Amino acid sequence: MLISHERFVGWLIEHPSCAIALLRHATLRIRDLSEALRASMSSVYERVARFVQQVAIHDAAVDCPVVRLMPPVAQLARMLGISRERTSHILNELTRGGYVEPRGRTLLVKRPAARRG
Repeated sequence: MLISHERFVGWLIEHPSCAIALLRHATLRIRDLSEALRASMSSVYERVARFVQQVAIHDAAVDCPVVRLMPPVAQLARMLGISRERTSHILNELTRGGYVEPRGRTLLVKRPAARRG
């Protein structure tokens, strides 16, 4: 179904709460798309670090964020569009830097990863 521009604008004027809801939805979509674009343009290091931060959930038992069932390196690499070797190297770098602590398939996030320029 198509609606003319004039009828749509008239409807929005008659229903301002709907206009606000549409703007709110559009704003959230723009924010999501901007984040996706930023992620696709970020360095591979930032993609891995961002993934870890996004999926980690605070665990009161260890008093830090934890990634339960960390995906295997090959799967994580495919998800992020990075080579398996590079993904493994970055995870090792994060471990050596004290940002994360692997415990089997669990990953403790000791502190947020440093940003890279």
